[in-house]
Amino acid sequence: MNSKLTEASAADPSERASEPHPEHFSVSAETSDDLTLHNGAEPSIANALIKKLLPSLFALAIFALAVWFIYGEVKHLEWSAVAAQADDIPLESIVFAILFSGLSYFTLTMQDTLAVRYLAKQLSYPRIAKISFIAMSIGHNVGAAAVTGGAVRLRLYSRLGFTALDVAKIVLFCSTTFICGAALPLGLALMFLPSDVTAVLHLAPEIQTLLSVVLIAIPLSYVVLAATGFSKIRWRGKPAELPTTRIALGQVLVGGFDLIFVCCCLYSLLAPELTIAFPTFLGIYLIAVLSGIFSSVPGGIGVFEAVLLFALPTINPEILLGTVLVYRVIYYLAPLFLALLLLAWHELKALHSDLDLIRK
Repeated sequence: MNSKLTEASAADPSERASEPHPEHFSVSAETSDDLTLHNGAEPSIANALIKKLLPSLFALAIFALAVWFIYGEVKHLEWSAVAAQADDIPLESIVFAILFSGLSYFTLTMQDTLAVRYLAKQLSYPRIAKISFIAMSIGHNVGAAAVTGGAVRLRLYSRLGFTALDVAKIVLFCSTTFICGAALPLGLALMFLPSDVTAVLHLAPEIQTLLSVVLIAIPLSYVVLAATGFSKIRWRGKPAELPTTRIALGQVLVGGFDLIFVCCCLYSLLAPELTIAFPTFLGIYLIAVLSGIFSSVPGGIGVFEAVLLFALPTINPEILLGTVLVYRVIYYLAPLFLALLLLAWHELKALHSDLDLIRK
């Protein structure tokens, strides 16, 4: 991969110079101090800047709204009580939370494993697991996981002979796995616990039923398309091949169990304070997680807590925030620290290998 990039950068300058340039970026200069932009370059540049900054501004607005909501909920709290609540969590609950966190990351490694099998590549599970863990841990904390995790995957997979297109397919495959995995348990929670979820989430029964049917239909349709031989679809004029039925079913199961395990991580810490059943809590948790993901705020910080505070009004905010703090340390910060150590070790090892090749 690196050699291809080097060859591309060393391409004939005359070839690059012969490429057409957009007219609205044409520049004429009568003197070195007098440059004039033609054909509306300034509006075009402004539009490009707006399009580039819009996602960041949207995430910032969502973050600000979440902070404002949380401030209204916690402005009377004693933060020493929040810290004390974090210290009061039983050791047994913390051990279970760590266990469920590990199971969640294991299922995340299976997403990459299925993706590599889908590409018909031969790569051992330990190598796949290491790349997946590093990419997922960084993506969870930095935000925009498909982009940040994709960049990490590109760096690590490319050294193993994967092309940029291969990595793009892996990222799309994992995103599809997450969507199918999130849709199924959330849809089932909304469908089979109507009274509990309606009371907690304040959803009209008709909207809840419609939403549950649509959510359940997403993974089922995906599996049916793979099973009925409709294996090729077109995306932007290019063929995109669906996986086999076995792999598609694996995506739904792996994606679903990942979210169930990570929900169990928080549930095990918060269980003594809850008055609702686990399936109801699962529905609330998934909504909180998805809200944080769609906000593009790193780690969903603020957005995740705001949804929980709104949906779980019976829990003391000090207890809830103290518990979520411990949850974030277990599921986000500890794996991130380990992932950074693994990434540093991998890069040092790659650097040593490159130096050996140079010496030879």
